[in-house]
Amino acid sequence: MRLVAWSEDGCSDTATNYFPFIQETTIYFPNSFTPDGDGLNDEFGIEGESIRFEDFELIIYDRWGHQVFGSTRPDRKWDGVNMDGDILPAGVYSLSLHYRTNVGELKFINDHMVISASGLKKGL
Repeated sequence: MRLVAWSEDGCSDTATNYFPFIQETTIYFPNSFTPDGDGLNDEFGIEGESIRFEDFELIIYDRWGHQVFGSTRPDRKWDGVNMDGDILPAGVYSLSLHYRTNVGELKFINDHMVISASGLKKGL
């Protein structure tokens, strides 16, 4: 940015300053989803801008603390099926999310989300 000022006597002065723009990392995830096969809100996933793939880890746990889903990629979605391929019931599930911002800062989020309708078996 450059500013030029003129005095009443016709003298000028110039000031120049650089304002760097840094893209801020934004992150969003829904607090519930309905993996019922109707094509609306069927998957849970992490969305945002400037999320680095390095050090990304999303783990979802059931109410007994058993891991039901895990991913090291922010673009991978969860369809409400556990790691054994079983459809999970409606309920509250805990999540642990670790990721790096675009400037390299490591962030941790511990939260929960809800499966508000249990899924349908594939092929039915």
